[in-house]
Amino acid sequence: MPKRTKAIVALILTTLIWGPAPAIIKLGLARIPPMTFLFVRLLLQSIIVLPFFLHHLIKYPLKLSQIPALFTIGLFGQTFSLAMFFWAISKTSSLDAAIIGSVNPIFIMLSAVIFLRETVTRREKIGALLALIGTLIIVIQPWAESGFSLHNGFATRIAGNLLMLVYLICNTFYTILTKKNFLKTKIDPFTKTCVAFFTATVTLFPLSMIEIASLPISQLGVFGRLGILDLSLIFSLAYMILLSGIAAYFLYEYALSKIEASEVTVFTYSQILVAIPAGFLILGEKPSGVFLIGGMVIAGGIMMCYTPLRETKHPS
Repeated sequence: MPKRTKAIVALILTTLIWGPAPAIIKLGLARIPPMTFLFVRLLLQSIIVLPFFLHHLIKYPLKLSQIPALFTIGLFGQTFSLAMFFWAISKTSSLDAAIIGSVNPIFIMLSAVIFLRETVTRREKIGALLALIGTLIIVIQPWAESGFSLHNGFATRIAGNLLMLVYLICNTFYTILTKKNFLKTKIDPFTKTCVAFFTATVTLFPLSMIEIASLPISQLGVFGRLGILDLSLIFSLAYMILLSGIAAYFLYEYALSKIEASEVTVFTYSQILVAIPAGFLILGEKPSGVFLIGGMVIAGGIMMCYTPLRETKHPS
């Protein structure tokens, strides 16, 4: 099977895994707070991959010059972006998080033009503008649905949607840094992903401790009782660790090392096709009229930017 075909298969599997992730994360966040959930997930992921990573280092030892880049990639790809993602989902709906996240291809396409010197057409510029307008509609959707009032529900959900935008910025830096460092230092996907797990585990530990310390005593009691006994929490953690956290990341990194950054991210928008039914089946969330309008504007913009899979242009 050609490398390009393997990369596409890897991206399809990643889409099927990451699509339901917002709903599954929100299910777990009903039991424990976001930074603590994320820290536990990353800690267990790190423990699982550590023996494989140590064995891998015997064949492919790390160079001292690679460590700063790996640490920086880990900060943006795991600590910063995932912290924003989990914090956002704790405040907004899984559907809002998923549709805003689907704009990631646009952010990465524009950044790839700046940092990787990839070309962009006039059609792609118009599509990017449409997608950004659709994103703005989704961000202010709770405000519109509440009759443009300023009650607490509006403020909390808007804050969650804005945090999703911060997540997109962090994740864009992560993807661009990954691509630049693959090109310059040939860091293999396994090493990069493992070091990112370890970096995030260490850097998220203090945030988790601060979060737990700030909880009321009554909540700490509930957290302690449910921590290892609640089946929905166990399911949420297991899914995020084994599938979303390990399998999908390695598949994504493999694809990113084989084809262009802008081609990899075209699959991101298709995750919403999995996220909407997952949000309904798992959480009972239903898309509103404003959500559908914003989603259609985003979809139109993305379709203008990309064919089902944009062909790589080769010199003739």
